[in-house]
Amino acid sequence: MANVELLRVEDAPELASLIGQISRAMGFVPNSLLTMARRPEIARAFIQLAGAVLGPGELGPDFKQLVAYVASTAAGCRYCQAHTAGGAARMGLVADKIEAAWEFEIDSRVDAAERAALRQARDAALIPNATTPQHFSDLRRYFSKSQIVELVAVISIFGYLNRWNDTMATQLEAEPLEFASRHLAKRVGSRGSTRGLRAASSNSGGEPLRSRTRTSRLRSHADNSQVRQNPGERLCGDSGLRVCAARRGRKSSKRDAADWWRLY
Repeated sequence: MANVELLRVEDAPELASLIGQISRAMGFVPNSLLTMARRPEIARAFIQLAGAVLGPGELGPDFKQLVAYVASTAAGCRYCQAHTAGGAARMGLVADKIEAAWEFEIDSRVDAAERAALRQARDAALIPNATTPQHFSDLRRYFSKSQIVELVAVISIFGYLNRWNDTMATQLEAEPLEFASRHLAKRVGSRGSTRGLRAASSNSGGEPLRSRTRTSRLRSHADNSQVRQNPGERLCGDSGLRVCAARRGRKSSKRDAADWWRLY
């Protein structure tokens, strides 16, 4: 259950035109917007900013969604992972590349320019921020200054959305849930994700969470190009599924991988 009840579309007549545009573009109305709609001026300003950042620009729309997906994965926001992965597919990116996006350091389908951008997305999404001058040195090899600004804008707007949706416990809609269940949740049980899975199943005698934080773990990944961590390991904040379950009043247990997405 969301921490703040969604506003019904019909109860936000001043936003009807904007909500209609978003619904036509995405195929559904995002629940995050229906929470923001309780403060119409916030929703209106966000829609305007999102349009400027995610709309037509110098970077391709599918690439922007992939950048947002990697940033949201690093931040641990399941809601935004599902939205951006589905968005990238909707804009023409093949599902296999989306599924392997977290392995961009070693995946042969990712070119050097994409790798530099996705590395920036991953490390800028960490808390504290792990960006270094080397990140921008790498970016300048492939992108203009205006493209770099656009890239950082994508990462930054999803920093807002990651925090908003994890805090509000926004319920995931049917379309992104279906995509995540088919293409992302199956990675929960893959190699590299079992630590998170066992930690999430601690009530069944699983291994307790390790003491390393998400940030320190991902920092070590940033320094190791051979790491094979994947989105399945990204649970919900630093404490895994137990936190997700606790804040929704549920008892954590072993679940079918696809069901994990239904927590959102």
